[in-house]
Amino acid sequence: MRPVVLLSTAVLFACSSSGTATPHTAARPSETTTQVAIQGVGSIRIKTIPVQDSYVGIVSYPMGRVWAAMPAAYDSVGLKLTTLDPATHTVGNSGVNIRRILGKTALSKYINCGKTQIDQNADTYDVHLTLLTHVAADAAGATKVTTTLSAAAKPIAFAGDYVPCSSLGRLEVRLHELMYAELERASAK
Repeated sequence: MRPVVLLSTAVLFACSSSGTATPHTAARPSETTTQVAIQGVGSIRIKTIPVQDSYVGIVSYPMGRVWAAMPAAYDSVGLKLTTLDPATHTVGNSGVNIRRILGKTALSKYINCGKTQIDQNADTYDVHLTLLTHVAADAAGATKVTTTLSAAAKPIAFAGDYVPCSSLGRLEVRLHELMYAELERASAK
């Protein structure tokens, strides 16, 4: 019985740290520890890490100009702003329910929610998506732009819980490209 528990524990640890690391990934969110009792064996501690994907970019523009460019970038990807906090320099959408497309792009181009025999879950499930950007000045006068995406999806046609989705990094990159284009456009005036 004990080898099964250890194998189960290894599987739980592997599942809790899934996700892809990229050179642009920010530090991992803090871990949480859960005590789980297993009848006849005792209890085990399981560490989990929330799944959030971040993209970090540095632009050579002052923070005020970057902050001013962010609303247009969000509008261009098709997300309405629900968060615009000048005190923390956080902008974005703190939670929207969408289905199939964001703007003119299929959700499966931006996030991975798994796949059924029919299609990508991101294109057929209800998706709850959060996309927030934090801007901060750095010591060299440039601006650090950190965009964090989190998403979960659940089936439409039958009962089911939300499943976590992971970012493919494309939405964050697209948002940063649009922000940079807005900065360039404003500089050309």
